[in-house]
Amino acid sequence: MTEPQLVDGIPIRYDLAPNLAGGLYRYIEHGVPAGHFLTKVLQNDLRGAVWRADPDNRLLLWEFVCWLHNHAPRACWGSPERVDAWLGQWTASGAKR
Repeated sequence: MTEPQLVDGIPIRYDLAPNLAGGLYRYIEHGVPAGHFLTKVLQNDLRGAVWRADPDNRLLLWEFVCWLHNHAPRACWGSPERVDAWLGQWTASGAKR
């Protein structure tokens, strides 16, 4: 298996929004809690996501959901309970339990 191409140390598949790529990568790959906007997107909370989004990310909500649907593990997003369960499976050092 080949190593993924990296941009600033983050696999290129996380290229959805450059300002959020690091947070999305750390959340999915290491169980690090995301920021307020990204957490609301992951929890499938449209109202909360729109309320917390900056103008650029507000316009990208469709792309975020499509990206999650096509690339993210289903267990890591879709409801507050799934986000909590995803975060609960990681240790403080970022290793899976």
